[in-house]
Amino acid sequence: LHYGFIPYVSGIFFLLYIQIERWSITLYLGATALGNIYLFILVTSLWVLVPLSIMNLFFPKCVTLFENKNYLELNKLVRNHFYIVLGYCLITVLILILFLKPLTGYVFPDHLPFVNLVYIGIPGLVFRTLSDPIAVFLNSVVKLKPILWSEFTSIVFYLSLILLMVANEWFSLTNVIIVFNLFFIFKFIYLLIYYLK
Repeated sequence: LHYGFIPYVSGIFFLLYIQIERWSITLYLGATALGNIYLFILVTSLWVLVPLSIMNLFFPKCVTLFENKNYLELNKLVRNHFYIVLGYCLITVLILILFLKPLTGYVFPDHLPFVNLVYIGIPGLVFRTLSDPIAVFLNSVVKLKPILWSEFTSIVFYLSLILLMVANEWFSLTNVIIVFNLFFIFKFIYLLIYYLK
């Protein structure tokens, strides 16, 4: 319970981000706009499958190295994890750029006008994935509070941007995706600063 509680709460914050995104789109743009973002949601869900599998491979090894006080190998493993997910991001971005539009036109032709939303959201997807090695490291060395604080401050940052868009009548699907990018860039920078420190 002690070690699992903070990751559990962190997961709740991420679910809260998803709900804020969906509720705000429905409230200010309508249910049709939420349907228009379906392709982006689908790509996001598919994007994380491989990084999650990679995390599950690295985490037990990192824990074992930390318990054995083999810190040099631990840092090496974290770097390797980072290089692997960076390679995954580069390959996946290339696949999206080359094949997303023709594939969408063939399978989901109604969503073809919204392919650009996926392209706009690529930075957020990349930074979300690049946060994984740091999260694995922090979980391995049982430094869980930075993960909790990154989730909390990120959700406050995200909500502030949503309210800013509403107040200035900037609320649109494009801007929601831009805020998605800023949310994950903010979270990555927060975790990176703590990791380097």
